[in-house]
Amino acid sequence: MMKVSVLINNYNYAEYVCEAIQSALSQSRPPDEVIIVDDGSIDESVALIESEFKEQPSIHFIAKSNEGQLSAFNAGFQASSGDLVFFLDADDLYTKNYLSRAIDFYDRHPDCGFLHCALEKF
Repeated sequence: MMKVSVLINNYNYAEYVCEAIQSALSQSRPPDEVIIVDDGSIDESVALIESEFKEQPSIHFIAKSNEGQLSAFNAGFQASSGDLVFFLDADDLYTKNYLSRAIDFYDRHPDCGFLHCALEKF
């Protein structure tokens, strides 16, 4: 079975980030690790993430100075250990079966290097 990492980058999304994290943790096929990179938020993001998810063994939290979204994704990618790495913005959500459907696709198409999917507005 492939190891799955979810990377969530956050910058001042205190209003949404916990819900995004929960949508990753609540998957029908949960990820092996969720790496959250806070890119120097000045709102309550860091305190919320630490208080809500500090006891979750699959959560890895990285707080860094603000250097932009790409920098946050790079930091998360370097910290990840998954065979498959999925990205989730802090103000987005995964549907309940997102990871299982994507993993199934990769299983059927092992030569696929990148998977892009449709947006569902909520």
